[in-house]
Amino acid sequence: GETRADLRAVVTVGSETVLDRDVAELQDIWEETSFQLERQQCAITCVEQEQAGMKGRKEPPYKLSFTPEPTADAILASSRSARIAVVRQEGSNGDRE
Repeated sequence: GETRADLRAVVTVGSETVLDRDVAELQDIWEETSFQLERQQCAITCVEQEQAGMKGRKEPPYKLSFTPEPTADAILASSRSARIAVVRQEGSNGDRE
């Protein structure tokens, strides 16, 4: 894979493109179930305001303190793997990370 600057998710299998969509559009699809549940539990106007507010969302202004470089082939071919853990506070929106 590769990163993109145009905020699109593009997936190819072989030479066939099987997905080419705007990331914000895919996030809207992902969030729709949550909004449907919220409509059952909350004031509908509040849910609609939250959903409308997400349309104008912008990505955080991340800045790296280094210049990224491709991972060396020797590391990618290694049978050793790094052990990591992701710690989240209860109730965090981990699905949006």
